[in-house]
Amino acid sequence: MSQYLPNLRHLDLNNSINLIKMPHFGEFPNLEWLDLEGCIKLVQLDPSIGLLTKLVYLNLKDCENIRHLGISASHSQSTTSSILKRTMLHGLRELDLSFCSLLQIPDTIGCLYSLQGLNLGGNNFVTVPSLGELSKLEYLNLEHCKLLKSLPKLPSPTCIEHGLYKDSLLALETRWCNGLLIFNCPKLDERECYIRMTFSWMIQFIQANPHSFPDSLDVIQIVTPGSEIPSWFRHQSKGDWIRIDRSPIMHDNNNNIIGCVCCVVFSMAPQFRSRKYPMRLIFTADICSQKLTKSGTIIPVNLYGNLNTVKSNHIWLTYFPLESSWDVSNQTLYVEMERGEDLGIEVKNCGYHWVYKEDLQEFNLTMMNHRNSLAGKRKSLTIEDQEAQPQQKLHSYI
Repeated sequence: MSQYLPNLRHLDLNNSINLIKMPHFGEFPNLEWLDLEGCIKLVQLDPSIGLLTKLVYLNLKDCENIRHLGISASHSQSTTSSILKRTMLHGLRELDLSFCSLLQIPDTIGCLYSLQGLNLGGNNFVTVPSLGELSKLEYLNLEHCKLLKSLPKLPSPTCIEHGLYKDSLLALETRWCNGLLIFNCPKLDERECYIRMTFSWMIQFIQANPHSFPDSLDVIQIVTPGSEIPSWFRHQSKGDWIRIDRSPIMHDNNNNIIGCVCCVVFSMAPQFRSRKYPMRLIFTADICSQKLTKSGTIIPVNLYGNLNTVKSNHIWLTYFPLESSWDVSNQTLYVEMERGEDLGIEVKNCGYHWVYKEDLQEFNLTMMNHRNSLAGKRKSLTIEDQEAQPQQKLHSYI
């Protein structure tokens, strides 16, 4: 017997292993938050989910048997796309479709214009449709997409809406980091255009949010295939640590430095372990000859050993705004692993680069001038060589 529940706003059914089908969503029209993670027998979502005009969070992670979503993905050619066109889920902000064994993501996912976080990791699709219209997208996860052969068109980032979830049930949910996670996609070869695309996205994100971000949103993280630190990182070192020189901060009388980008190159070999160990990028300071951990962040990708089947090299990029809770000046950048040897992880290089205000404009100008030039043999282009911008400092990775 159906029951009308107009006051229901938060519905958590995660790991309901005997749930096969959801009821008609018209029974709770004001639902904002729906968690169905781990419902392994769920085979479909009723198309009436389109009635949930207030839905902002939907988690379908590990719903490996779902066939009819009524939202934005399918295992095969089906009616999912047409269903999406009829939905009214334009207020959806967080969507997790990870590890659902999906073979296809329809083009109509680009209609979810309010989407800020999208997790498509661990699926079996070959391509992802253009995401260029999702201007509010802050987080895209494509980790462990073993068949992915190309990256989608990315949107131009806009300003983060501070305090977005204040006094909302969504405040209960752990927020994602800002950034792009393209990790362990073995068919996505290390193309220079992809590396350049991700760096460009990061710079655009910083441009849109030049000041420190609120609380947990004050860093940007990118993980992408790569084996070399870009040449515009002036400070590089082999191994897992490098001393950060704070003299540019001391001489920055005009407050032109807005942040610091840290870069780590690491390799990962297949090690079939079931447990997960964190990999941390931390900062230490020497006080009275004792190292004191000051701050740090954990790599935001899933490092479970049984998911990594080929040896691979990746770049881990993290941007720290200068005026934030992360103090990166006068410290040592150090990469710390807990039992990393059990996952076959090796940190090869690390580096950092102070980001100046003028760098943001110069980087994008160079990217625009050279976005059609992919055949050059040089891996970097010094901006000082450009006659139109003789005073520029940043090197663009091409």
